[in-house]
Amino acid sequence: MKYVPRRLARTADISRGERRRGEALAEAVPILVFLVLAYLALGLVADVVAARVPSSWEGKVSWSVGTPDSGALTWPQIILDRLLVHAPVRELPYRLVLLDSPEPNAFAMPGGTIGVTTGLLDGVEGELGLAMVLAHELGHHDARHVLKRLGRVLLVTLPFVLVSGEVGEFVNRFLMFGELSYSREQEREADQIGLRLVYAAYGDTSGALEFFEMIQAKEGDGGRWSRLLESHPPTVERIEALKKLARELEAG
Repeated sequence: MKYVPRRLARTADISRGERRRGEALAEAVPILVFLVLAYLALGLVADVVAARVPSSWEGKVSWSVGTPDSGALTWPQIILDRLLVHAPVRELPYRLVLLDSPEPNAFAMPGGTIGVTTGLLDGVEGELGLAMVLAHELGHHDARHVLKRLGRVLLVTLPFVLVSGEVGEFVNRFLMFGELSYSREQEREADQIGLRLVYAAYGDTSGALEFFEMIQAKEGDGGRWSRLLESHPPTVERIEALKKLARELEAG
């Protein structure tokens, strides 16, 4: 009897080991949904925990970055002291440190530390302009942004480290994009708090946007798509929002 091979109704090409795009997508969607839900849940837990950490505990954190004693900090310290006298913020051992960098910038660091760069002090000339920068960092501290960021990094990444021993490239990129949006919201909130602190201390907002206008002049348009990867909102957007708030404050 002659053997006649049976004809298959359907064949699959497995010679190159390629997977169908639809199958890969079907498997990726549940993973992505899980990551989004886990990120949101752990982020919420981190925010809740950070909101309940006593300021006295946070104040004990020592941060040694930068130079604490510098003649260049005399003027910024006078401005910071005025802000703290007139503005209601959380009780922390606030202190200034100087970072040697040509980039005009400032940072809120754990324990109430505020870092300012030499480039910032060289670039911002007006008192209210520098007051706004310092008040913005006070806003980060008052809203517990520093603690929340630290908590989110620890809680969101720790499960992946415990399971696999490291944070994979895909997860790392996913977390990066998620935190960019979160960071932009914190910057907007610190802007609003900062301008209110300046008005409370000085009764005026004229010249308070000097730093932002300087940054905008350096940035130019920058391109809409490039802004998606930035941790800060577009500078022009921040200026418009702050001008609107300034008008409201001036109007009483």
